[in-house]
Amino acid sequence: MLRAVPAGIVRPAYAASGVLPRRAATPIVKTAAQIDAMRVAGRIAATMRERAGLMCKPGVTTSEIDGRIHDEICATGAYPSPLNYAGFPKSICTSVNDVMCHGIPDQTRLSSGDIVSIDVSVFHNGVHGDCCATFPVGKVSTEAADVMRAARDACWEAIGICRPGVRTSDIGVLIDEFAAKRGFAVSETFCGHGVGESLHELPNIVHTKSSREYEDAVMEPGMVFTIEPILVVGPDAEHVIMPDLWTAKSQRGFISAQHEEMVAITEAGCEVLTAIQTPTYS
Repeated sequence: MLRAVPAGIVRPAYAASGVLPRRAATPIVKTAAQIDAMRVAGRIAATMRERAGLMCKPGVTTSEIDGRIHDEICATGAYPSPLNYAGFPKSICTSVNDVMCHGIPDQTRLSSGDIVSIDVSVFHNGVHGDCCATFPVGKVSTEAADVMRAARDACWEAIGICRPGVRTSDIGVLIDEFAAKRGFAVSETFCGHGVGESLHELPNIVHTKSSREYEDAVMEPGMVFTIEPILVVGPDAEHVIMPDLWTAKSQRGFISAQHEEMVAITEAGCEVLTAIQTPTYS
C-alpha cells in the first residue's frame, strides 16, 4: 500500500494512476519563474537528502528511512515524486552496496560497512527537485569510501564545465575519463535528465564517452538537468534488473555509489539548485 499524502498537497499528474504523461520531444527551456520554483523544490530535496543520510546507521531499515522522509517531505507541503511514479511503491529510492539504483526501501536492516545511495525527489509548486548521494553506515572499507568520494567528485567536476554553448556529451566524456583515472567503471545505462514540470525530460545526460554517439544537446540559459553518475568498483558497470522490475544490481556483485545534483544553465555559467547553499559557476 502506498503511503498516505495529506489532502491539501498538490500532486503530480501520475500520483493517482501511476501513468506518466507523454514526454516532450525536445528540451524545455525554463522561465525565470519556473527556475525560482525549482530552486525551492531543489532545496527541499537536498535538505531531505541530508536528513536521510543522518539516518543511515546500523540496525535502521531502509523502510524506516523512507517513512521518516515521506513525512518530512509532506510537512513542507511537497509531494514525494517517486511515489507511484510508473507504479514505484515508495517515496525515496534506497540502493545498498551492489544495488546501483532504484532500490525499493524494505525491512532489511543496515549493517556497519554498508553504503547506501539515497535518491530524493519532490514535487512542489508545479515543478520537481531531484538529487541523490551515497552515505556510509558505520565504518566502511577504503574501497567503499573511495567510490563514494569519486562519484561525488565526478558529479561536481562535470558541473564545473556547464555553461551556455557546451555540449551535454562533454559531461559524459569528462566523467568517463575522471572515473577511469580513479579506477572505477561508469554506468552507461542510467543517465541524468532534464527536470521541470515533469520529473524526467530531455536532454538525457549520458555519463560515458558513448554520449557522443547518440545523445547531444547544446546547453543554453534556462535549461535544467541532473548530473548523476553511478561509479562501480570493478571492471564493468553491467547490471541486472531484479524481479520487482525496479532494483538494478551490479551483474557481478560490485559495490557502487551515485551522486546527483540538479543544475540550471545561466547566462554566465550554471547554478546548482540542489545545494542547500546554492553555488553558482561562471
